[in-house]
Amino acid sequence: MTPLTTSGLFCADLPLGRVDKASLPHRTLMEILLSGISNKVSISSSEDDWNENPVSKWGNTVFVMNGSVVGIYWSRIDLGGVQISGTINLNVLPPTVESFNATKDLLHGSIDLTNLPDPITV
Repeated sequence: MTPLTTSGLFCADLPLGRVDKASLPHRTLMEILLSGISNKVSISSSEDDWNENPVSKWGNTVFVMNGSVVGIYWSRIDLGGVQISGTINLNVLPPTVESFNATKDLLHGSIDLTNLPDPITV
């Protein structure tokens, strides 16, 4: 008689949870932030510019210090008279952002101010 051999595979299902935005690259967060904007080209000189270049090269509307986004200035005045339109989810602002300005634009939707980055004051 042949002895029966058993082998076991022990698995542990890790609980799935929300991704901590601090663990995501700032470029990813900025792309998510822009996902609801219909005229993204107005943020930079061309769609290729914001698609292929690092955030620090997105023109003068995004300010980066030591590789971290600290200021975003997308108001109509900052964009040379062009208004961005669509929606923005402020919950995905990079955690290092100290200043965000999107005044005089054509944005719509509700604003959740509960999860803004710590450096921002409302």
